[in-house]
Amino acid sequence: MKLFRARVFTPVADPFRTDAANSYQSWDDGYLAIDKSRIVGIGPWDQRPSGGTVTDLGREKLITPGFFDTHLHAPQLEMIGSYGGHLLEWLNRYTFPTEAKFSDPKHAETIARAFYDELLRHGTLCALVFSTVHAEATDIFFAEAERRGFRGIIGKTMMDRNAPDALLETATDSYENSRELLLKWHNRGLLRYAIAPRFAPTSTPELLERAGDLKREFRDAYVHTHISENKIEIQWVHELFPEAEYADVYDNYGLLDERSVLAHGVHLSEEELDLLSRRGSRISHCPNSNLFLGSGLFPLHPFLEAGKSADFLILDLHATPLISIRSERAENIEDLLAGLIFMGDDRVVQSAWVAGREVSRRTG
Repeated sequence: MKLFRARVFTPVADPFRTDAANSYQSWDDGYLAIDKSRIVGIGPWDQRPSGGTVTDLGREKLITPGFFDTHLHAPQLEMIGSYGGHLLEWLNRYTFPTEAKFSDPKHAETIARAFYDELLRHGTLCALVFSTVHAEATDIFFAEAERRGFRGIIGKTMMDRNAPDALLETATDSYENSRELLLKWHNRGLLRYAIAPRFAPTSTPELLERAGDLKREFRDAYVHTHISENKIEIQWVHELFPEAEYADVYDNYGLLDERSVLAHGVHLSEEELDLLSRRGSRISHCPNSNLFLGSGLFPLHPFLEAGKSADFLILDLHATPLISIRSERAENIEDLLAGLIFMGDDRVVQSAWVAGREVSRRTG
């Protein structure tokens, strides 16, 4: 058993559904106990379990859960911040040309290394990730995640219309390539597979049917796609699938259940929200992306516990002179976290742990 002594913070409830003060626990002098890959205890230092090796980090360090990104496009790392107007213009000007480069395995290897470098350096220990249509590039993203000890849900993009020819595939090829990757990587260590039709406009009914075939064959696989990000996109979906609303398109092909994650959802109707709720599907809210492309904002209103996997961060509260000053004047844990949220960057993350193993450590 390993014991870490430091300040400790852990969420315990949804702050939107309970009083904020009751949504977390924290200790100025706390402990985190792990045994192999699992957390076995957390609480005040004077109530720590006996035995084990102790790492005393001091009050200048804060232990928190790691971050989980519920929607990422790994190939877009090199084009972050590229301005291109609305969604469809941005896809054609930047995204599709960038993704076409992943037909080259060497390029995929270079970006995969940089992608996981950035995630781990910033404290993201788990992510739901789109690759490209290229099976070999997707295999590379999986292999690099496994090498790093990263916890990932990754999927090959499925796309057979309304994109450049270099990024299109047949529905049958998309099914077969996705199935081969799923059989190789799903439930392998910390990795899971996501069936990933890009979005309805780049999917023929045949492709969505084959994606549904995969979901029926592998019930525990995830589904990762997009929905209702942009009003022009929604109108396009209505023209391509006049028989259904956007969410119904996915539901008609068996792609909505409790393991389905749909990115954005800015302009969903009440009927669509009800359908997603009944299916247990989730929306990945992406405010930075939605504001950057002028799409709008999702109307959002309404773990670090014993038995959970030991995925956590050790944050340095004196990572920079300014953060040190801000941390010293913090009146409570909420004030401390506010300072880190608005001022922190990758320098704050001293080390990152996944399944009880240190997978990243800041040097210098």
